[in-house]
Amino acid sequence: MSATPGLVMVKTCSDCEETSFCLLKNECFRFTNTDRLIPILAAGLSAARRDNVRSILSARGREGFPC
Repeated sequence: MSATPGLVMVKTCSDCEETSFCLLKNECFRFTNTDRLIPILAAGLSAARRDNVRSILSARGREGFPC
């Protein structure tokens, strides 16, 4: 458990220095439930949607393709 819950380090650009930022509205707040949540696995795209995305991506560079 972190000594400073809600405190994150951020950089506004790749060559800037890190600065700390508190995500919590109330800095005195302490998490009481430290149990880890059970991750929900994403099923991903259906086969039909995957095929549709593949057909769009394979059309790139062809005449008439907008991008």
